[in-house]
Amino acid sequence: MSSLASQQQQSNFHDLQNELSGLLLQSYRQSLQLIDLIPSLGSGDAENRGDSHSLIDNLNRNWPTLQLNWGIESATLFDEHGKRIWQTDLGNNLSGEMAPAPIWQIDCHTTCRQVINSPVIDDHGNAYHIQLEVSLADLLIDFSLIANTSIGILIPSVDNRGVSVKDLKNWQQTIKLMTNPSQSLPLLQKLQRSVNFSNAVNNIQSIQVDENTYEVSLTSLPNVPDSVHFVIVVDVSKRSQWMESAQNFHIVVAIGGITLSCLLLLSLLWQPISRLHQQAQLLPLLITGEFSTALDRLKKNRTTHWFRDEIDILNETEEEVCRKLTDMRQDINRKADTLHAMAMYDSLTDLANRRAFMEYISEALQNEDIESHPFALLFIDLDNFKRINDSMGHNAGDELLKIVAQRLRSCVRNTDIIARLGGDEFCIIINGLNDESDHEIVADHLLKRLRVPIRLRSTELIISASIGIVTAPKDGRTSEDLLQNADLAMYKAKALGRNKFQRFDRIMTDQAVEQLAMESELRRAIRAQEFVLHYQPQVDLAKGTIIGFEALVRWQHPDRGLLYPDRFIGLLEETGLIVPLGSWIIDESCRQLHEWQLRGAGDIRLAINISPRQLQNCDLANQVEQALRRHELSPDCLELEITESMLMDNIELTSRQLRSLQVLGVTVAIDDFGTGHSSLSYLKSLPLDILKIDRSFIKDLTQEKDDEEIVSAIIAMAHKLNLLVVAEGIETEAHQSILNHHQCDFGQGYLYSKPLTAEQALEFVCMQQTQIETLANVVQDSALLASQK
Repeated sequence: MSSLASQQQQSNFHDLQNELSGLLLQSYRQSLQLIDLIPSLGSGDAENRGDSHSLIDNLNRNWPTLQLNWGIESATLFDEHGKRIWQTDLGNNLSGEMAPAPIWQIDCHTTCRQVINSPVIDDHGNAYHIQLEVSLADLLIDFSLIANTSIGILIPSVDNRGVSVKDLKNWQQTIKLMTNPSQSLPLLQKLQRSVNFSNAVNNIQSIQVDENTYEVSLTSLPNVPDSVHFVIVVDVSKRSQWMESAQNFHIVVAIGGITLSCLLLLSLLWQPISRLHQQAQLLPLLITGEFSTALDRLKKNRTTHWFRDEIDILNETEEEVCRKLTDMRQDINRKADTLHAMAMYDSLTDLANRRAFMEYISEALQNEDIESHPFALLFIDLDNFKRINDSMGHNAGDELLKIVAQRLRSCVRNTDIIARLGGDEFCIIINGLNDESDHEIVADHLLKRLRVPIRLRSTELIISASIGIVTAPKDGRTSEDLLQNADLAMYKAKALGRNKFQRFDRIMTDQAVEQLAMESELRRAIRAQEFVLHYQPQVDLAKGTIIGFEALVRWQHPDRGLLYPDRFIGLLEETGLIVPLGSWIIDESCRQLHEWQLRGAGDIRLAINISPRQLQNCDLANQVEQALRRHELSPDCLELEITESMLMDNIELTSRQLRSLQVLGVTVAIDDFGTGHSSLSYLKSLPLDILKIDRSFIKDLTQEKDDEEIVSAIIAMAHKLNLLVVAEGIETEAHQSILNHHQCDFGQGYLYSKPLTAEQALEFVCMQQTQIETLANVVQDSALLASQK
C-alpha cells in the first residue's frame, strides 16, 4: 500500500505539473491568437487614411478593450531592428529583438508575468514584433481552483549584501505570488527548517501541521528561469487518514487471522504431533542397533483409524526398516567375513597379498618353538619384467604374472605360503626345514622351472628371476627385518648377473650401509669437485701415431685415495648423480683439449663415455654444443661413446639423440661391442661412426682361434658399413700384429700406455711428435746422402 501510495503521489504531482504547463501553454496560445488579430483591427480606416502607423493606431485605439477582455497587463511594439516604438504605461523598459518564431518566458522582476514575443506583419508588409505581458495571478488562481491546491512562485530574495531579508530565510527565497497564503506560508516556513532547498526542488516533501498533512513540491518548468520555482501545496489529510486506517485495519485483520490459523492448525496437528513424538523416541534405538526393541514398540503404537494416514505409513515403514536392518546386519556379518578373506589375497594371481603375508610372518615369529622350527623366506623378483611389460603391454604382463604364480605353486608344498607383494615381486615361506640347504634346493628348482619357455601372444619368452633367501629367526626377528634382508640378498643376486639365488649374509647389511655412506660422499664429492680425469692414448695401428685419448674418470677421495670407476659408477647411475658428473666431464674434457691445443698438442681427438641417464636427457646435444663453443673447439675433435646395451633401451630416443649429435659434427662410437644382447640391425639404421671391440675378445686373441675369427668378422662387417674400428685392451705386440693383419684402424691398451694425467698425456704427445720429427730428419738426411753418391 505504501508503494502504491508513493506511486500515486508521484503520478498526482506529475499531473499537476502537466496541468500547470498546460495552463501556461494555453495562455501563450491565446496571446498568439491575439497578436495575429491586432494588425487586422481597424484596417479599413487605415487604408482610407494611408497611415503607415496603422498598427500603432490599432493598439492605441483597442488597448482598453485588449486589456479588459484579454487580461493583458502591458504591451510593447518593436520595429524590425528591435527598437521600441510603442509601449503601454505599465510596460517594462525592455529592448526587443526580432525573433524568428514566437517565444514566451516568465519574468518576475517586479510582478510575475508571462511575457510573449511574436513577429507580425502589418497590411503594408512591414515587419514588427509585439510583446504582451500577462499577469500570472489569474493563471495561478485558475490552477488552484481546478486542482484544489495552493500554488505560488518563489524567487531568490537577498539584499545588497546577499543576506536573506524576509519570508523563507533558510531557503533565501521570497514568495512572489501565493494562493491561500495564510495557510501555505506557515507550512513553507516549517518545511524550510527541516529540509534543504536543493533537496526540496523537484522532490515531494510531506509535512504535518497541527492534525493536517500536506505534500509540497518545488518545480521548475521550460521557459522559466532557473531561479524561479513554482511551489504546489496539496492537502492530503483525508488521504493520509484513510491510509492509516486501512493499514491499521489490515494489521489487525492479519494478526487475528494468523492467531486463529495457528490455533486451528495446532488443534488439527496435536494428535499427529504426539504420534510423531513417539516415532522420534524410537530413532535412537535404530542408531544404537536395538532393532528388536524398536520393532516391539512400533507394534504397540499401532492405532485404528477409519483411514490410513501418513503416520500409519511411516509406522509400517519403520517396522519394515527394522526387519530389513536386522537381516542386513546378519548379511553384513557374513559378507565381512568374506571380504576379510578377499582382502588377504591378490586379485590377479589368487596368491596371498602383502598384508596376509606380513601377518603370517608375524604370527610365525611369535611362535614359542620358532627356534626349533625355523622357516625360510625366499624373495623372488623377475628379471627384466619392466621391459616385457613396456614392450608387450600391461595385459601381457598380467598374463605373465599369472603363469609365474602357477609355476611357483607347482614348486612348493601345500604347507608352504606363496604371496605376491606387488608388481613382479613374490615371496615364499618354506616351513619345516630339516636342513638349511633345503631352501637352496627349492630356489634352484624355482629358477629352472621359471626358465621353461612361455608362449605369450604368439611370442615365446624365456624369463628368469633373482632370489634372495633368509632364514628366521637367525636373519631377522621381525617381518620388516626379514623382508629387508631378503631384498638385500635378492639385489646381490641381480648384481651377480641375474638368474641366481643368493643367501643373506650380514656383510650385505654392512655393504648397504657402506653404499648409503658412499652415496652421501658422492654428493659431497660432486660439490667439492673431487673427481679428476685420466687419459689413455688411442693409436693409429697402421702409422703408429697417436690420434687421441679416451677420458677416464677417477675419484680423488680425501681418505681412500684414488678410486676407479668400478667403485662408484654403478651407484652414480642408480642415484642419478651421474647426470651432473657427466655434464662436468664433458665440459672439463673440452677445457683440457683446448688447453692441449694451445700448448702445441696439435689436432687430436678426445673420447668421452656417455651414461644411459645422460643419453635420456633431451638437452644432451645442447650441452655438448655449449661446451664446444665455450672452449672454442671444433666438433670433430670430440667423440662420444655409448655402450651397446644402451642402444636398445629406447631405440627411438637413442636414434634421435645420435642424429642430433651427428648434425652437430660430433663423432659417435659404440663401446664394448659384442657384449650386449641386441640385434645387429641397428648398425645400419643408427647414425654411428666408430665401433669399439670389447677387450674380452682381444685378451685371448693369440690363444683362442674363435676370438680371432670373431674379431676378424667384426672388423670386416664394420668396414662394410663404413665404420672405423677401435680395439680395446691391446697389451702385446702379438695382439697388435694380428689386428694389423685384419686391418683394424685404431688400438688402445697398456701396450701403448696406461691412463695418464693431463700433464703426462701432453708430454706423451709431445714426445711422439719429437720422435716423428727426428725420424723425418733421418729419412731426409739418408735421401740427401743417397742423392750425393
